[in-house]
Order: sequence, then C-alpha cells, then structure tokens
Amino acid sequence: MVGGVGPVDGDGGQGFEQTTTAQIAERADVTERTYFRHFADKREVLLDGGHELEAAVGAAITAAPDADDPLDAPSPTRCGPRSRPCAPRPAARLAVVPDTGTTTPFTADLPARVVLRLLHRDDGPALAAAYTRNREHLEPWEPARPEQFFEAAYHAERIPVELLAHGSGRGVPLVLERDGEVVGRVNLSDIVLGAFRNAHLGYWVDASLAGRGVMTAAVEAACAHARDDLGLHRVQAATLLHNAASQKVLARTGFDRIGTAPSYLRIAGRWQDHALFQRILHDD
Repeated sequence: MVGGVGPVDGDGGQGFEQTTTAQIAERADVTERTYFRHFADKREVLLDGGHELEAAVGAAITAAPDADDPLDAPSPTRCGPRSRPCAPRPAARLAVVPDTGTTTPFTADLPARVVLRLLHRDDGPALAAAYTRNREHLEPWEPARPEQFFEAAYHAERIPVELLAHGSGRGVPLVLERDGEVVGRVNLSDIVLGAFRNAHLGYWVDASLAGRGVMTAAVEAACAHARDDLGLHRVQAATLLHNAASQKVLARTGFDRIGTAPSYLRIAGRWQDHALFQRILHDD
C-alpha cells in the first residue's frame, strides 16, 4: 500500500517461481509454439506467484487467426479438466506487447520536474536502481522482497507481463521519472469493465520527493486517465491503518474511506489490517 508516501496497494506480489512457456500455454489454452511466435526470447518468465502472468496472457487471447500463417491454422483444443479433446477451432493468438520504447500514449507533468508516463520496455535497470535506493523507505509498506527483486534482470522479465496486461486492457503500469531516473510508480490494475468499471490503484514515491505534492498530482492524473480515457466508474485503494501520509493523499484526491479489511495483505512479513478507500469517477 502507500507509505510515507510509499506504496498504496503495492505494485508487486509475494512468492517467487519460474513459469515455463509450456505451463503458460496450458493455462491460456494456446499452443506453446504460438506463444513462441510472439515471445521467442522468453523461454522462462520470472514473476511473483505466476498468477499475474496467467491472467495477463489469458486476457490477451484473441480468436482472429491469420490465414497466411501456418501457426494459426485450426487445431484441436481441450474441453474440461481431464483435457478431453473437443471440436477444433481457430488457434488462439497472443496479443503483441505494445512497443512503448520510444512513445507513450499517456504522460502528465507533475511538480518538482517529475513526469508520469507509461512503463517502457527498457526501464528494468532504472526500476532496480529506484527500488534499491528506496529499499529502507519502502520496506515497512510492501511485501517482503527476494534479493532478486533489486536486480535489473528481475524487472526486465516482469515488464513484458505488465505491458501485455496494458495491451489487453487489464492494467495501466506507470512510472514517475525525473532527470532520467525512475522516482516512483503508479499502477491501475485488475481493471474490470461491464457493470463494475473498476480498477485498483497502487503507488509509491521516492523518499527524496515525499511531502512535495508529487504523489497527490500523480494520483489525480491517474484518476483523470481512468475516467476520461478508460471510461471507468470507480477506483479503489487500500492503505495500512497507520499510513497517515498515504491516507492524506487519498483524501486530497477525492477518495472516501469505506471500511476496514482485517488481515488484508501480507506486508513486511505479516498479515496486516488495511483501510479501504474508493473514488467514484462518475455520478451518472
């Protein structure tokens, strides 16, 4: 969640495992070779828990085969938990991760010469440096991190997953940048449309920028993006009960406290209660 101002609702998960492309393909109901077509260099994906990748890949599936590509020819698929063969259908395709190496569809100028922008493919080293620099600052407010978390390779592996979720409309992974350095994160995650039209908000800011209005402006910009560009109705967030700094940010940006969730998240090595907040973006 947010602390000092550190993370609200965190931007990472617990656990650490290797998920192979065969496992990914099985979860997403696509062939392994179809996966390799778009991610040929990703023979193993390193991430927290594996569930985030499963959700992102599953959400990115489309049923629009390319008639000129033999990999998209109709193939048998599975029905039911016993993998019983069923009628053939066009092979699924994975959505291509958006190329955000040079341009971004969303930016916002914030105080203290900070820019809020979409995560870039090459942000791994800058993210690792930011988390290393803020390790002590963020530790009380985040899940326990493995040592690998503070290495560039860890974030380089996660970035394609986050961009895939963005490309499929399930998340908006943002970074705060100042003078070429990453100085924080803002994430809209678990986006749901339909009758809910909701997203979860998570954020943190560099210790050197706390108390300068940066995060208040970043949260306001993210909520405006959720309302005006994504068409969402509601954004929700949660903080540790004693995280007064983040609760002030939420209050200043129009969030209302709606309750308390006992043992909500495992933060700093133990299950902790959280205060729950929401902001309604549309009245109609």
